[in-house]
Amino acid sequence: MCNCPGDSYRPAIAFAPDGAAYIAWQNRDSTRGDDDIYVRRWNGSAWVEVGAGSATGSGITFSAVDSYNPAIAISPTGVPYVAWNGGGHYSEVYVRRFNGSMWENVGPLGPWGYGISQNDGYSEYPAIAIGADGIPYVAWHDYSEIYVRRWNGSTWEELGPGSATGGGISNSGSASDPTIAIAPGGMVYIAWTD
Repeated sequence: MCNCPGDSYRPAIAFAPDGAAYIAWQNRDSTRGDDDIYVRRWNGSAWVEVGAGSATGSGITFSAVDSYNPAIAISPTGVPYVAWNGGGHYSEVYVRRFNGSMWENVGPLGPWGYGISQNDGYSEYPAIAIGADGIPYVAWHDYSEIYVRRWNGSTWEELGPGSATGGGISNSGSASDPTIAIAPGGMVYIAWTD
């Protein structure tokens, strides 16, 4: 599927409303020595890039820093969203979506920015889900707590006070590896290891 230089691992899969399969994965480029996030879509006969360069070079992420642990979800209108962690001194969570011609940032990004996690901890292992209304939700773990935010169209906001600060929604000091799903009625469910 890839024929990429280096190792490919941590695949994540999602299906569009039309049934098309999308896969995001982490690729360790042996020629450049960094990890990037790649995306392809099954067009019925082959795995193709989702926009130019989505599965070559630095993929959909930043060329200057490592990117890990992709998660993918497709909106009800067929827009793929990918979340991952990576960045500078502290790992943060970032989200991009494909707008039909290119991958664009969803909220604050940048290889040295604070992403959607917006803290000084080591944010990692994001999980993403999109409701029937098209609103994406992202959960992740940081400081051994589980945090969650949703995109309101202009910023990543908390789901009630403290969902992305302090003890988050877990408030245990030993939580990790979240997963997220949204019920047909819009209720958000998050599970994790503790």
